[in-house]
Amino acid sequence: MVVVLSFCAAFILFYWQFVGKPVRQEISNIEVEIRRLREIEYKLKEIVIRYKNFDKFVGLTGDRLQDAQNFLPQEMNHDKFIVEIYKAAENNNVRINSVQVGEISTVKLDEKNSSREILRQSVKVQLESEYIPLLNFIREVADGERLTTLENTLITGEENNFLNCDLEFFIYAEKPAQ
Repeated sequence: MVVVLSFCAAFILFYWQFVGKPVRQEISNIEVEIRRLREIEYKLKEIVIRYKNFDKFVGLTGDRLQDAQNFLPQEMNHDKFIVEIYKAAENNNVRINSVQVGEISTVKLDEKNSSREILRQSVKVQLESEYIPLLNFIREVADGERLTTLENTLITGEENNFLNCDLEFFIYAEKPAQ
């Protein structure tokens, strides 16, 4: 009787160790995988609902791209830019000593299948300012209505905490069709 009970106990332990435990582990793995697949299905349903009218989504994206391509003004109109510079200086307590407008030049843009040309013009600004107002001035000019780059700077300090600055901005416009 003791032998039979020992044999039954050994069989139960053997079964649990080599059959029951691995099966429970596999069931647990399958449950985790099912949860992961349900999360993916839920995310896909959200995407389908969000972009139900996919043609409309593509159209809106195309309109945004067209707006970005038409970002450059048709004319250089540096006078408007100079007004923006003076407004930014006034808003940030910057004293402008001089503004000089340079010659208009042509710049080639390398695009996929064409070589597009745009116009570029230098606007040099000499000013006096403290450090933080200078940074705010540059940020305001750069965030203005038109595409602007700041390419050359010369900053010298004085004893009264003011900085003398020579800044060279470039503004851009579409080149008229010939």
